[in-house]
Amino acid sequence: MRLKFAFFLFTVYRVISGFNILSMNTSKTRDLFFENKINICIYTKQNLTKQNFSIEHIIPKCYMPKNFKYHKFNLYPCDVNINRKRSNYKFEETPIDLIKIVEEKGILFDKKKKCVYINNESKGIVARKVIYFTYLLKINFDHILDYNIALRWSIENLPTNRELKINKLVLDYIDNEKIRQQ
Repeated sequence: MRLKFAFFLFTVYRVISGFNILSMNTSKTRDLFFENKINICIYTKQNLTKQNFSIEHIIPKCYMPKNFKYHKFNLYPCDVNINRKRSNYKFEETPIDLIKIVEEKGILFDKKKKCVYINNESKGIVARKVIYFTYLLKINFDHILDYNIALRWSIENLPTNRELKINKLVLDYIDNEKIRQQ
């Protein structure tokens, strides 16, 4: 488990070194993910088809600086209907009485509170993205996920093989672009 977290920190270092080639529009990212068989929804873990495949911006584009709106480490495969419903909702702790439902469905929306509850595996992914961009951009993203909750979620829900596979794909893309630019 510690090795996975160490790999994540190494990923952050490699990403910063390849910063200028990290933006790519969502359709190209969708193609990159789909071609590499990374077609599992971040929240429901269901296989996505080309018809329901969408790209989730963990931190919504409207909260990102202009040159970071399509940053590859902010993008993740998602079911198109869930992506539309999520909108700019904040990630929140799941109330105790809803934990079982959230773990079964993967995601639950609270329209009154304009927030979303997600399963444990997704919590780790979302938390690490928020921590990464908070560190990189020096922007407070508490309106997306409270930073202290993000730290706890990141520790409690270590990176999965699926998350590491996506990070590796993005890093390989960065490395290939660096070689192409030389």
